[in-house]
Amino acid sequence: MKPEHLEKVLPLTLIAIFGALIGLRVGGILPSFLATGEFDISLNLLINSGIGGVLFILTMVISISIMTIQFASQEYTHRVMTTYIRSFMVWSMIGVYLATILYDLYLTASLTRPVNPLWADVSVLLQSLCFIMLVPHVVITVAYLRPDLTIGRILRSVDRKYISTIEPALRRGKGQIPSKVDRLLLAVEVIEKCLERGDRATVRVALEDLHACCQRWVKAENEAWLSPYFLSYLLRLGRQAIIEGDDDSMAQVLAILGEIGGSLASVEARQVVIEDINTLGLGALKGDYDVAVEQMIDSLERILRSPLPEAPTSRIFDICGELAAHLFPADKRRLIRHLIGSLAGLTEMAVAKQERALIRKWSVLMEEIGRAAISHKFRDEAHRSIQAFYHMGTLGAQNGVDATGYVVESLVRMEREVGAGDRELLGEIEYAKKEVEGSRRKHGAAEKEEGGIDTSDLW
Repeated sequence: MKPEHLEKVLPLTLIAIFGALIGLRVGGILPSFLATGEFDISLNLLINSGIGGVLFILTMVISISIMTIQFASQEYTHRVMTTYIRSFMVWSMIGVYLATILYDLYLTASLTRPVNPLWADVSVLLQSLCFIMLVPHVVITVAYLRPDLTIGRILRSVDRKYISTIEPALRRGKGQIPSKVDRLLLAVEVIEKCLERGDRATVRVALEDLHACCQRWVKAENEAWLSPYFLSYLLRLGRQAIIEGDDDSMAQVLAILGEIGGSLASVEARQVVIEDINTLGLGALKGDYDVAVEQMIDSLERILRSPLPEAPTSRIFDICGELAAHLFPADKRRLIRHLIGSLAGLTEMAVAKQERALIRKWSVLMEEIGRAAISHKFRDEAHRSIQAFYHMGTLGAQNGVDATGYVVESLVRMEREVGAGDRELLGEIEYAKKEVEGSRRKHGAAEKEEGGIDTSDLW
């Protein structure tokens, strides 16, 4: 059961049970179970146990609880105090205690001889309820000290009514709503504190919950105005992860952004996602967080592979080009190979979609990377670039997409960057050009020549 439901079910269940017992006693079904018919015993029970004891316990419980929640507020955010004060458990307990005290006060003032044991029995039942309710109250109070439960409870409070409440503010502005009513802000503040403290386990679960909340409410009909609300907080958490040097959290935020960007139908919203990925990815690169940069590349590839129309390919290829320009001087060979592998994996998709514009942009970017690899003497990276061009040209020819012009021209310009003494690399480029041109001639009539030799396995 969810904590916020348990917070209501436990006190209501206890109140219902003792309410039934009181009803049975008042109705005469439940007999008198204490020696409450004596005047002195009843008076002592009402004053010492009922008024004095319950009032003392109530004061101590509230004081200790507020001190505990204040500690949680200092550790995470002061808004936890407000959430605790509004909780159903607190007010139900206060209500039961005050009702018991007032009941005992009234009986003490009107107690006469002979004593009716019924009213003293009711007081005993009410006092028993007060003591038993301490158990769920302690459990709920301890729950407020756990940030994961607090974050989950806040995110689950984002419901349809709340979305409709903030809709006018979101439509007028740029995803900003008043902080007093912003429930998501409270959860984000707690997550930021967890990042500062290095509590990675809590951050991981919290980001998953935040992503699930976004998926639950961002739909095609509202993503134009609702998605910026969630994206702004994901960007904020990503920046905080960079500040704290939390590589895993950076990568998780970038992965979430990639998944969101691949599912959004709004071109404007997807552009926002791409720019956020670029901002966080370059920030991670400056901080030398390679895992996050790898995830940046994977997230951009995910958006490119999205089946939705009007994928903003130009901006993604520009970002990849800017990233490559930073990677080569920094000698980030593993990241360069990852980028080349990601781009090489797009060949099948580009050919299947028969998008010549995508193939042209792909060729321009891959040529820049290949030429940079040659000029920096990165042989393995240069070889992978040449191999990617080979697969693009031959695969395009086999599927009736003529990419030969882009491929061969790019290979020729790469060839000019190779020194005359590097015969091995020159031979690879020459071989790739001949195979691509031969594949175009072979498949030009959409009919493969019988007995032809498949040279793809030479790579």
